[in-house]
Amino acid sequence: MPSSVYKILAQRLPTTTATTLAYQPPTSSYRANVKLIIVTNLTGSSANYSIWVNPVGSSMGDQNALFKSCALAANNTEILPLENSPIPLIGSSAAISVATSTGSALTFTIIGDEIEEL
Repeated sequence: MPSSVYKILAQRLPTTTATTLAYQPPTSSYRANVKLIIVTNLTGSSANYSIWVNPVGSSMGDQNALFKSCALAANNTEILPLENSPIPLIGSSAAISVATSTGSALTFTIIGDEIEEL
């Protein structure tokens, strides 16, 4: 029977504006279900964020955009609930990537469960 753990899967503070890998399952025998993404602006200025989801490990691009160039006001938090429709990530080649318009401005917290398929 698969074992499941509900937890913080990843926390990232991108230091540049480049696309950054935020989370991927630890090995090919894992499947993750992302249930919540929290984006927090740590600065006194607005910043934009983008989030891409690649559930099966194909090439990352705009076809995988979940959120693209969304503005987040200064010192604010955006909670993106996905409990009713969790994002499945299958195997270690699946991934969530993030980007921000200002380096070191936004933190991304990804919450969900990982299931090891024995």
